[in-house]
Amino acid sequence: MPGKNWKPGCRLPALFMFLAMLATLAGCNSGPNLAPVEGVVTLGGVALDEIRVEFMPDPEQLNVGLTSVAETDASGKFVLVYGTDGQGALPGALVGWHRVVLWDYKAINSRDNPIDSRISDKFNLASKTPIAVEIKPGLQTVEINLDNYK
Repeated sequence: MPGKNWKPGCRLPALFMFLAMLATLAGCNSGPNLAPVEGVVTLGGVALDEIRVEFMPDPEQLNVGLTSVAETDASGKFVLVYGTDGQGALPGALVGWHRVVLWDYKAINSRDNPIDSRISDKFNLASKTPIAVEIKPGLQTVEINLDNYK
């Protein structure tokens, strides 16, 4: 039984306040703040194909979230996708600072006729890569010229 001060007319305002609070909380979780990102990877003026590109949010710059990934095409171009599992991934990258990690898939996948990586090992680890990029809201084109990081 309700308390002695309870009145039947009090239910509706309390229910309205509860539903308004739920609606407000639901609006606060609209997903990650992403921006569309495309770009190109070059070395010695030549576009690099089959390069895995990873934009890892930089926690040292207070940016935390999932990694955005892509693979360069024959023209060295890439378009980032947020999330690495491939299922439910969203286009773009988290707004904020990232460390950029690169892998030479052409070298990694050359088991029958092994070839050396076209890029330095320093690009393979987030802790060593010299490439840092700030992603801002709106479409962003990122040119990664590896000659700038020798």
